Amino acid sequence: APAATTAFGAPSSGFGVGVGAAATGTGNPPYRDTQERDTAAVGSAPQTFNYKSITKMAEYANKSFEELRHEDYAKGNKGAAQPASGFGAATTSPFG
Repeated sequence: APAATTAFGAPSSGFGVGVGAAATGTGNPPYRDTQERDTAAVGSAPQTFNYKSITKMAEYANKSFEELRHEDYAKGNKGAAQPASGFGAATTSPFG
């Protein structure tokens, strides 16, 4: 049987795969804030901007957060389990 292809004739190998980067997920290197300095404003002091986005890191800049999540899920990494709370969770009340 012929290999599956996309509408443009490229091999179909899954979401985000085939764009020149191996599926690695977000474990290595771990997340860190990204800082950039802007010195473009003439006559003003340089500003430092802190970004809280994994796709701003140079190691992950060529992928969307959806692609990174897909790679993590494919590796079985779905994040830390969150404790049950909210609707339907067993709770104790100081009012009895």
